[in-house]
Amino acid sequence: LSSLSFVFDVSYGLSTTGIFVCMSLLAMSALGGCAFCCLMLVFNTSWQVLRFGMTWLLAFGTSFLVMGIIHSKPPMFAFLGFAAAYIFGLNVLMGPLRSVLAEPFGD
Repeated sequence: LSSLSFVFDVSYGLSTTGIFVCMSLLAMSALGGCAFCCLMLVFNTSWQVLRFGMTWLLAFGTSFLVMGIIHSKPPMFAFLGFAAAYIFGLNVLMGPLRSVLAEPFGD
């Protein structure tokens, strides 16, 4: 994920300002994932939120894998949407993962 700025530069020809805007959108996606995780933990157990995050990552990780295998170059906004969804899922997953690792049989 740290090399996305190079992908935006080389593959899509974005300027420094465009790369900054795209990376800022990805950062907002990360913060949104943390907020969604906190909201989900109010209504669900850590295991349920963990399963949701893992399913989310499976779906978007598989889509990245398929795009790489078939050598497709999606439009920039589609690629940005997939990357934002992947980062969102990572941040949803991290909160429950820490609590499940620390206390595997607790609430």
